Amino acid sequence: MTDDLPCAQDHFREGLLSLMALAHQQMEPQEVVFFGIAALTSYCYTMAPNDDVAQRTIDAAIETGKGDYES
Repeated sequence: MTDDLPCAQDHFREGLLSLMALAHQQMEPQEVVFFGIAALTSYCYTMAPNDDVAQRTIDAAIETGKGDYES
């Protein structure tokens, strides 16, 4: 399963981007982002073993996103 992780991550990212493009047809970009972040944050807190892990995961994702933007 670990060997398939990069492929699964790519497919997940591509799926999210496709979904966001579809949503953008009826919503402003900031609305798409808001609802996406809210949904993934809720999922993270639901699935993480505790709130600290959830928050650290969200913080790391934000930093990764910023890094992708800045590079």
